[in-house]
Amino acid sequence: MIFIIFFHTQRAVSADIPVCPARAIRYAVFDSGYYFHNGKGMDVDIANELSARTQCKFDIVVLPIARLWAEVQNGKVDMVGTGVRTAEREKYAYFFNLRYSTPYIVAMTPLPKNFVSMEQIMSDPTITIGVQRQFDHGVFFNPFLEQLREANRVIEAADTEALLKMLVAKRFSVALIYPMSYRPIAKELKIDQTLIAYDVSPPNTGKYGGLALSMQSFSASEAEKWGSLVSKMHKDGTVRKILSNYLPEQEARKIAIP
Repeated sequence: MIFIIFFHTQRAVSADIPVCPARAIRYAVFDSGYYFHNGKGMDVDIANELSARTQCKFDIVVLPIARLWAEVQNGKVDMVGTGVRTAEREKYAYFFNLRYSTPYIVAMTPLPKNFVSMEQIMSDPTITIGVQRQFDHGVFFNPFLEQLREANRVIEAADTEALLKMLVAKRFSVALIYPMSYRPIAKELKIDQTLIAYDVSPPNTGKYGGLALSMQSFSASEAEKWGSLVSKMHKDGTVRKILSNYLPEQEARKIAIP
């Protein structure tokens, strides 16, 4: 489904600026909180900025995550606004980092006062955990989730809204979710003042996310031009400014890549 269309007719001509394709760039997003929800979000802001800097035309396409990556692989999607690098995806896409983040453990009722680690969840067989399907939760959490899945203690939801509704319905004990994903939807569900978030990740164990480009659509040299553009957006503070539209300044600085 094409959701928003950005029109620019001027073609990029500078040697260090990407060449605009003859057609609109098919830029994919998925519904997940401040990344994209109800027609707006960080990914839309990034697309607007890329369009303004290159004068390229962008079509924003909303897809579920599972289908999104299949479309990148076959060239039906040219770019992804929020793409996480994996070994499999690196076979068919280029990646350029826009932000760094870690998921939180989120609960409806307080966990024990001494709760500080995933090991405590692992040691209590009564605790189940909810996650969003197809999300990569990073190098710290993935091994824990693998063990919990083997013990049938992981329940998956199709999207962020479903995950939060299942948490409220007590389908599982806690959810593992990124703050950019859950905060606006928690407000819509009127549970933002009830949710309790725990950051148990050690330093430097989060994951990078950012712009992904299909190898079917871009040459390596053209992809590098887009990567250089992303780098400039970091250096001039544009990425941090966009993040600050959705997050407190202190958290935006933490997530934005220096």
